Amino acid sequence: MRIKLFSGLAILLLALSALLYDRFATPDAPPAPASRAPEPHVPPAAPAFRVAGLEAGEVSLADLSEPVVLLNFWASWCMPCLTELPSMLTLVEESGGRVALLAVSTDSRREDAQRIVAMLQEKYSAGKTPPHVYWAWDGSQRLSAGVFNTVKVPETILLDRDRRMVSKVVGGADWSKGELREAVDALAREP
Repeated sequence: MRIKLFSGLAILLLALSALLYDRFATPDAPPAPASRAPEPHVPPAAPAFRVAGLEAGEVSLADLSEPVVLLNFWASWCMPCLTELPSMLTLVEESGGRVALLAVSTDSRREDAQRIVAMLQEKYSAGKTPPHVYWAWDGSQRLSAGVFNTVKVPETILLDRDRRMVSKVVGGADWSKGELREAVDALAREP
């Protein structure tokens, strides 16, 4: 008899608990928002910065006049970086001044980056820095890691004419053809 009484009481308490939980613990759903068209996505603007030039002086994003900028973070010890850079140089050369490459070395020693740049320039541009190519050095990684949160190189941020960060590519890529080239060309054609 006691077992039936306790069982019945337990079932009653469970039912009452479920009812009270449903009534008081579940908030009322907020009213559905009025129907409206989604707002278009506007990429965030790149922060203003200055970075040490690889040879001398400084390079500022604001000083670049080309409509599209490839902001590339690389290192001399990074094989995907060294494989990717020639395709970027080709893209910049073929763009007719509409695309700039701001290649920022994250090497701790400036000399390591300078050695690679000298090799690239000798092979691809008769020993000179090509037009629309800017070599920079971020040995402290304040810009790469601190501002752009770059933890793995190569990393390239594609900037439009308003210096909005349109896309970010992590890892090596061929920028001279395919979808990346088409995306850059499309941005370069925008008025």
